[in-house]
Amino acid sequence: MSIEWNWQRVLTWCAHHAPVTASRIRPPADPQEVRDAETATGRPWPEQLRQWFALHDGSPQDRPVAQVLPGFIPCSASEAATTNAEMVEIWQENTDELGGAEALEAGQTSYTYLPAYIPIAHDGGRGYLLVDTRPGPLSGCVLEFTGEDADQFGPQWRSIDEMLGEIADALEHGGNVAEWTPRAGGGELDWEIE
Repeated sequence: MSIEWNWQRVLTWCAHHAPVTASRIRPPADPQEVRDAETATGRPWPEQLRQWFALHDGSPQDRPVAQVLPGFIPCSASEAATTNAEMVEIWQENTDELGGAEALEAGQTSYTYLPAYIPIAHDGGRGYLLVDTRPGPLSGCVLEFTGEDADQFGPQWRSIDEMLGEIADALEHGGNVAEWTPRAGGGELDWEIE
């Protein structure tokens, strides 16, 4: 499988069962915008992160939201860079107190927001899905960052492709993604916690 294939599976399912959600996904990001966002974060991005934004450029912030990910709405490449900078600044004091958190390998809990965390989606509040760009065997893993809980839940998926594959399987065949169950209604995809 590939990130492109799994993303297309998600979009195809939405087009048939949740067309309002499908219509709320923006077209692919301009390649220069992706390069600019990567440069702004000051980190080299894994290829799947670049591919993620080459598939779409998030969703508008107004309603209805495109909640194609369980509990999360995809963000644009520029939003990813802006959010990264804002979160690094907000969490800087905590990061300084922890000292050396950046030296940990990808996937290891840092209890703070690191510059290596690149947002790919948000929950409309203080929660984000992030790609961990630190080095190590889990580089490129997807983790959740939520308020005071920070990153302590660890990696949710080893890659964006693994995440999309699990979501596509749940949509096509029924089932859950962690504690989330997909539901289609009124042209929209929603995820309910079981």
